[in-house]
Amino acid sequence: MSKPDQTRKTYRLAPLSGLCGIVLALSLGSVPGTASALSFTPTDTEWATWGEMCRTRYVVSGAGRGSRFVSQVAPSDIQLWQNRIGDSWHSLHHFCAAKVLFVRAKSLPTERQRDRLLGRVISETDYTKARSNPAESVYAQFLVLQAQAHDALCSLDKSIAATTEARALHPDYGPAYSLEAIVRRRANDLDGAEKILLRAVEQETNALSEVHYLLAIVYRDKKQYQVALDHAVKAEELGYPLTRLKYSLQRKVGAQNTTASNNPE
Repeated sequence: MSKPDQTRKTYRLAPLSGLCGIVLALSLGSVPGTASALSFTPTDTEWATWGEMCRTRYVVSGAGRGSRFVSQVAPSDIQLWQNRIGDSWHSLHHFCAAKVLFVRAKSLPTERQRDRLLGRVISETDYTKARSNPAESVYAQFLVLQAQAHDALCSLDKSIAATTEARALHPDYGPAYSLEAIVRRRANDLDGAEKILLRAVEQETNALSEVHYLLAIVYRDKKQYQVALDHAVKAEELGYPLTRLKYSLQRKVGAQNTTASNNPE
């Protein structure tokens, strides 16, 4: 079975950085039977950036089958994606709604509204997970989205638990490694972030350009500038645009070498 929508854009749906720090007074535990994706409607911009997998599922959902978007999806594409996704197809629209809600949470005016919407992201995705086969490749995407929501809610242990499960079930899914490394780096666990990213390289995961970029960041933080530069160059070779970081590291390596030559042992 081919792997749906596992492009770099999947990972680029990044955690809500800068919003962490809110301690929730109430648990955001979800009840799989209470999701409400059937009333969900995307905007034109959300539709355009949703990805083909979610667009095809939406137009045959209760909310989307009578929408103006139906004419934009070919029936053959719907059948193609249904065959690719497997059991998860029937509840996939709840996960797709959650992807958009996660982005919407960024623009809400109050912390309370943001946290409640992030709780819905988790519950909508739980709805899909409860009706899906964990062995299907798309299941890793469900876990990573929940990890992002937990990260935004400062539930770092829950975020890492979700990425750990994703890595265990689907070791080739690069975004799970990348997100966990970001969370660990934010918690000042540079060794843990390094270990996770090197494991991603060993597993030859997808999204390796992102992995090498993050390794460059981690090694820069550890002041191992030459190693950081090596990974930055590798990331660029794989298509990651980071000229500014590469030049910054080149200057740091040059300064480090100059200092070493001026202070021989």
